[in-house]
Amino acid sequence: MKSLHKEILQKNINSCLNLSKEHKYLIIYSNPIKSNEYLITIIYQKNYFTHKSQNKKDIDTDLIFILHLTHNFPINQPKLFCQTSLTHLGIELCDGKDILEEIIQVKWDGKMSAKNIILKIPNFIQKCLESKANKMFIGKYILEYEYEYNMLIKIPHQYFYKVEQIINSKSGLAEKRFLMITNLFFLIFSYNEGYFNYNGIKLVFFASLFSMIGIKRNEPDFEFEFSKNKFSNLSIYIKTDDGDNLLNILLFIFKGRGVDYLIQAIETSSKLPIVNVNNYNDNIVNNKNEIKGEND
Repeated sequence: MKSLHKEILQKNINSCLNLSKEHKYLIIYSNPIKSNEYLITIIYQKNYFTHKSQNKKDIDTDLIFILHLTHNFPINQPKLFCQTSLTHLGIELCDGKDILEEIIQVKWDGKMSAKNIILKIPNFIQKCLESKANKMFIGKYILEYEYEYNMLIKIPHQYFYKVEQIINSKSGLAEKRFLMITNLFFLIFSYNEGYFNYNGIKLVFFASLFSMIGIKRNEPDFEFEFSKNKFSNLSIYIKTDDGDNLLNILLFIFKGRGVDYLIQAIETSSKLPIVNVNNYNDNIVNNKNEIKGEND
């Protein structure tokens, strides 16, 4: 059975690589990251879109995507990530979210090949450019997904720092984390620190910045409170020696978005009353370690 999976996986990879020969301005190559696990890099050169599209809103940069194929593909669906910023066109794609489902537009059933996925990307991009809908929350984060470090640091961010997450506020038990803040999200990653690099980097918590309803500072500890849903909230405790910089970054983001209640919170470092953030409630997911710690 293993040899069959390996054969299917290799067949899909070869099919992807052959696309470079069939399509002008398309570059594809593969990198093994583990046994029978590959990252397929897909580069649509900017001329690909100007050649195909009559739209006045042409893309003026190369688009880079990463397709993650595991040993059990196509039984389990792959992950697809964008590594090119298109925020100037009103699209937020390269923030580390898996955008596969938005591209294939169907429930995964194992019948689709990696080649089919790649061929659907240009049409997806074109629809994004033409759509007037909010495109800032496209894709989804996967809790416990393991990122490659070099892939993680390519996510455009306002803040990226090593911190300690206090997973039990009563005992003070803390674990090493990466804290990343993008223009839209608050992300926490666990990791193992190796001699040459970091490994085992897993997403353990994420929330929309706009579901944040409180910031409490008691150096070096910070409590960030998020609206979990209309009935309850969730607190994340962080210990860091970079507190001033962290708050300044948040202040910069919130001022740019006009989120006055959080600007006031940062400037006074005080607890905030609950405010209406219902528009963003769907963008928060619990950190199971945090919940477990608080219930101990």
